[in-house]
Amino acid sequence: MKKFLCLLIFVLLSGETFALPCRNEAQLRELDRRYENAILVSDADTLEKLLDDKYIWVHNQVSMIETKRDLITRVSDDTYAPPLSRKSSYQRASRRDGTWVLMGVTEVNQAKPIESNPNNIRMNRYFFTKTYVNTGRYCRLISSMTTKMEAIDISADS
Repeated sequence: MKKFLCLLIFVLLSGETFALPCRNEAQLRELDRRYENAILVSDADTLEKLLDDKYIWVHNQVSMIETKRDLITRVSDDTYAPPLSRKSSYQRASRRDGTWVLMGVTEVNQAKPIESNPNNIRMNRYFFTKTYVNTGRYCRLISSMTTKMEAIDISADS
């Protein structure tokens, strides 16, 4: 019986390390930070817990549309080249009932060697809109839309 109770407590608490409620903007930003970090470090387990089952990501000019399963498969693939960094700055958060919309800019740095500079890093800036929904105890990311604003090649030696 003690083993069963310990196992039950572990299972119940394990999800809480990945999920947060979204009662205020600070909690929402922390949840979004966890999402961005999960992509950065290829953390499929965190994405599994943070993304709603109906999640959809519409990339720049509809160049790609990913579902929850698509994104988790992509970051779990051995050929996935994670970015060097991802940094978001938040411009606005709006809430209505249990739904939040978060807007801002994300800078993504990726290694992009070019003939004249094998150490080249490309900094892409994206405007994003993300929608989080309250599913009871926790918030889940249900949609994301990104639009590329600019791409700048920078030297890794700078």
